[in-house]
Amino acid sequence: MAQAQSLVFKDYPIQERPRERLFALGPQALSDSELIAILLRSGRSQVSAKDLALEILKQSSGLKGLLSLELSQLLKLSGIGPAKASTLLACLELSRRLLKEKFQRRSVIESAQDLFDYLHHDLAHRPQEQLLAVLLDAKLQVVKIMDLGHGSGQDLPFSLGGILRRILLEGSPGFILVHNHPSGDPRPSVMDRRMTKLVKKASETVELNLHDHIIIAQGGYFSFAEAGLL
Repeated sequence: MAQAQSLVFKDYPIQERPRERLFALGPQALSDSELIAILLRSGRSQVSAKDLALEILKQSSGLKGLLSLELSQLLKLSGIGPAKASTLLACLELSRRLLKEKFQRRSVIESAQDLFDYLHHDLAHRPQEQLLAVLLDAKLQVVKIMDLGHGSGQDLPFSLGGILRRILLEGSPGFILVHNHPSGDPRPSVMDRRMTKLVKKASETVELNLHDHIIIAQGGYFSFAEAGLL
């Protein structure tokens, strides 16, 4: 019995091959699935790279969902092995870094919505809670995004002295705390409220300004400042 072969780009008519279309029309002319197909290079048995790309987008609920997938999750997708998964992960990580770099180029934070727009694609779908400090200068321009740790619920690492010490060493007069809720519900827990009060009080004693604490989730965001809780 002949072994089933994976379909590759040469199996397409020339005018339908994603790579040739990219060369002829530019990457902006290609669909999301065509761009992913170029990264995949081949499909699986009797399934083209383009069709496999469409399946991946469907299983991950689109590009936003794909951006949040980790290696173990990618490997569970049918037709994705270590080689394809590593290529996709490398591309996704570069896109995350580019977005963060763009954001950190002295962007002015005028509202909680600004931070949500920049960070939700990275934080909203993460399987664990991630705690960040967005450091600001006197003009509310972003100086740096500091990763303070990650965990699950009450296991989220939290050292008040350690957080303030790191921020003071950077020389920023103010900051915004940001963390995500993997549950999809941005509403603050009792612990979130308690932590915010502790950070606010301790920040004032060392002349640091906590401008806001923002919780990001798939269902939107919650701002302590907008809710009048700071």
